Order: sequence, then structure tokens, then C-alpha cells
Amino acid sequence: MSASIPDYYFHTQFVSEREISHWPIHFAIIADTPANSVSTDPVAAPQDLETYLMKHFFWVKALTEINTDNQRRLPCFAVNAGWSEACAIGRYCQQEVIYYVSDNTLSVTFCDERRKPYVVDGFLQRFLIDEG
Repeated sequence: MSASIPDYYFHTQFVSEREISHWPIHFAIIADTPANSVSTDPVAAPQDLETYLMKHFFWVKALTEINTDNQRRLPCFAVNAGWSEACAIGRYCQQEVIYYVSDNTLSVTFCDERRKPYVVDGFLQRFLIDEG
């Protein structure tokens, strides 16, 4: 059985408090929630998502995900992870979905066995400059 991605994931924009002058050709956007922790080793203590990403990737940028329907804001990170690796990290963090950008095409995918990219829009059309 195939479940489709809920509509609200297609009503998302992203913003950064800091200027980002370079975007990789491929990167993932993974939401961060206070309960998120990442541990790929059952013996090691879990780390928060930001610490894990900074330790394992060379390009990590803090973003805010904004749901345009209800203006809910959620912290997230853009990271130069591959699609499968980002899905695995999202799954470890108990996220339902991750976003993935490839050649400026923003897609959303479930993190579990239902993984399949659903195109949302051009990423830069969904990225806002924070004037605040």
C-alpha cells in the first residue's frame, strides 16, 4: 500500500537568519525538534542533530521551515548529505519526511520504506530572505 505525502508538506518555505552565498547542487533539509537525537551506534550516547551533522558533514546551514498554511516555524538544517543518507538520518530522528534539493528542484520524501521523491517546487522559489 502506498501512502501519499500530506498536502501541508507542499506548502513550505524556508528562511535563514544568515546569508547563504553558496548552495551545493544536492543537499538535504532535515527538521530539528527538541527530542531529536542521532545515534547510529547503540553503545554511543545520542547527540543532538546539529552536533551530529557538524561532526559528519562539511556544509551545514541552520534554516527555519515555515508552513504557509498556519505560519508554524520549525528549525531545520540544510546539509550536504546524499538522499539515502539523509533519509536514514531523518528516520533515526523519527522524522516523517525530509526535503531534498537536486539542481534547485525541491522534493519531499518519506524517511521509511515509502521513500519516493515528490517534487514540490524550485528551491529558490521557496527560500525567503529574512529581513528581520
